[in-house]
Amino acid sequence: MNRIGKVAMPMLPSIPNTRQTGNTFGIANEYWTLAHDRRQGGCPTSLTFRHGTGRNLLVAPLGAHIAADRGKGIEFYRQHLDTKAALMVKQTPAGPEVSTSGRLRSETGATLPVRYRQTYRYEAWGMVKVRLTLTFERTIERIYELGVCDFFLRQSVDRIGYRAGLPPPPPAAGCYYETDNLLHWWEPPATGSYRQQYPVDQKFIPTWFCLFEKGVEGLEFWRSDAGAAWDQPFGIAPGQAVFLDDSRKFDDRRHVRLEPFCDWAQPRSFGPGTIAWDYTLGLPFVKERRVARQLAFHAGIASVEWPSGDTLKQWADAGISLVRLHDDDSRMQPSWRNCLYPPYDAGNMRTLDGVIKQCHRLGLKIVPYFSLKHFHWNCPEYAAKADEWKRWIHEDGRIEVDGPYGGYMCMKSGWLDFKMATIDLVLRRHAFDGIYYDHMWYRYCRHPGHGGGWHTDADEVLEFMRWTRERVGPDGTIFIHTSGCPGLVFENLSNLIFIGEDMPYARIMPGGHPPDLEFVPIAPRNWVPAGKRFAGEGPEARRSFFVALLEGCPTCALGETLTRIPAFILQQFALFKPYDLARFTFWRASEKPVDTGHPDVHAALLASRTEALIYCANLGDHRAKTTLQASARTLGWKAAPAAVSLAACTAALIPVPRLPSVKGAGGASRRS
Repeated sequence: MNRIGKVAMPMLPSIPNTRQTGNTFGIANEYWTLAHDRRQGGCPTSLTFRHGTGRNLLVAPLGAHIAADRGKGIEFYRQHLDTKAALMVKQTPAGPEVSTSGRLRSETGATLPVRYRQTYRYEAWGMVKVRLTLTFERTIERIYELGVCDFFLRQSVDRIGYRAGLPPPPPAAGCYYETDNLLHWWEPPATGSYRQQYPVDQKFIPTWFCLFEKGVEGLEFWRSDAGAAWDQPFGIAPGQAVFLDDSRKFDDRRHVRLEPFCDWAQPRSFGPGTIAWDYTLGLPFVKERRVARQLAFHAGIASVEWPSGDTLKQWADAGISLVRLHDDDSRMQPSWRNCLYPPYDAGNMRTLDGVIKQCHRLGLKIVPYFSLKHFHWNCPEYAAKADEWKRWIHEDGRIEVDGPYGGYMCMKSGWLDFKMATIDLVLRRHAFDGIYYDHMWYRYCRHPGHGGGWHTDADEVLEFMRWTRERVGPDGTIFIHTSGCPGLVFENLSNLIFIGEDMPYARIMPGGHPPDLEFVPIAPRNWVPAGKRFAGEGPEARRSFFVALLEGCPTCALGETLTRIPAFILQQFALFKPYDLARFTFWRASEKPVDTGHPDVHAALLASRTEALIYCANLGDHRAKTTLQASARTLGWKAAPAAVSLAACTAALIPVPRLPSVKGAGGASRRS
């Protein structure tokens, strides 16, 4: 068990086991159960989460299809309509592997001269490596759709996040447009609504997407690199794929299409030949809300102003449990330039080790900053290796430079092994408690030495994260910054998530944060205090801080420098110090767990079976007097009302006891 303060996170790889019941093979770990059915093409037909709803997320099997006209009109030939699939399960060193094969069939029982073979390898940490191979035994003249996987999910799936795929740029292009490289969120309206106007409609398969019911459960998809099969199956021109939310056609489900080719105006001829698609499904380790939403407080430090022992003690006394050494800005002196070791002179190296020891004496954990992609030119290896490892997006092959932090590298190169060795060296020589990772991006690159063509390094980033968990061990802390690049497998492997820097101007009211605040409940979260509104102790900074805490996603402490934390932040953290937060379930203010009776007063709820705490804040400009009433439906019992009087831009934590049960008329038990 790993603890960030009082936040306990199980850090086990959870390699699934298998069980056969008739024609169904079950794959399960302590978080989820998935079933394959040989009578439905061997496709996954059921996915349930132990700490989720317990209901099947899949409304129809996950499988491939082809829409073709063979002279009798257009028919859909689907993998899951094959009732005679050959299905076998074997154990591999990585985990159980399910293999299925057969022919695509229509609802009338007709077959295509196309054979499918598909393997699902269930690995640790919720990763499912999938390969679909289609063999066209002869040419099929009129194909309208070629789908790798259709996602028919419960209608309650209310969020789609994706990172768009990009075509190879034309020869004259200078570089990729970074705006196409960013995360896009879509919150689908209810099916049947006239507002459904194909808002998610991409002509290239995304590099990553997730489909989830906010705050409940879901899944994610990763393309295996770029790959001609995704963009140019059988050599067709790129840009004829479809990634589409097509739910408007149904009343009872969410339908997301994933088709490397789709054109109903100009059907294509494909075959003969074989083509294969590789992808990864990520299945989240959904945890109890009590575990996934525990509050965790952390602070940052830098060598420009090392914290004193008194400062660290003040932090520990306020309830801060984790310290992040974030020191990569070479405009500051001294600084820890990315990949340079030793980072400081002898005196500062001694100070670093002294700070680590002092943290441990006070019960604080401390982790160092690493950028997954930056390589500083002061490193002795830079001159020899940067051109070989760089991320290449410009026509002239220049190294993309990100200010004072170094050049940007691509993990689909020797950079991956070099970065691992750098981190291993630091962890061997210093008693850090784990790591903090920034730049979790899997960005686009077209370096000709990285395998040819344009690509991402998504597979390598996943490999790197798994290596990291093995390196720090089950008790090590992994703290990751995923703004603009979330991932369910990332979170399965981590203890604490940093989000929000990609949306520095998100509306500052409860419920106004991006969907990854209310992603799938896996790990606690902190909010990146990006933007000037978080600086200092003025009303705007206080409101921003209060809202983040009301949503269960506290900001790190940001002051004049990293070390000089505003007093009001420490005061707010200290409110929670007397309580064992592991006993309480956290309910965000946006969920309305407390009736505040005042438009400017917002309240979150921490609840156990016998007691409750209300964290409330007045976000208005004037004093507010009101009475707070915690929801009996949320608590499962009735709490006493609490009267409060809050000055403008202030907050309080109020214990609310349980009212005793009394006997009602006729001897029936009721709560007053």
